[in-house]
Order: sequence, then structure tokens, then C-alpha cells
Amino acid sequence: MLCTNCFKGDYRTTTISQNVVINGITQTISDVECEKCPSCGDIIFTHPQSLALDKKRINLEFSSQPILTPQQLRLL
Repeated sequence: MLCTNCFKGDYRTTTISQNVVINGITQTISDVECEKCPSCGDIIFTHPQSLALDKKRINLEFSSQPILTPQQLRLL
């Protein structure tokens, strides 16, 4: 697909690291697949790539939540 930013190159599938903010803390998600223009460096995500990134972000967000102890669970 022709780059919609520079109109000089075709997007190519590549893997990048993406910074996301979770609970006010910037964290890096590695091995994110995307489409990148070799001419200008513009990055876009296809729908499946966007869904995969969302799944990784959600997994990272839920894994950063504090784990309750059995005693705390009983109190709840």
C-alpha cells in the first residue's frame, strides 16, 4: 500500500517497540507489528495489528494491578 504521508514508498510490515502509559507510568511494549514507510518512517496499524496491540496493552495493564492476599479477599 502506498504511503499516505509522503507518496514515495510502500508500507512494509515491521516490528517496533511502542510506549504506552498505564496508571500514569510509561511502559514499553516490545514486538509490536505495524506497517512502516521506508521513505518517511510513517507508521500505521492494520485492524488485526491494532487489536493485537490492544490485547498486549490490556494484558500489561491487568498484570500491573496489585494482587490481593487471601486475608484481603476475606475482608472484602
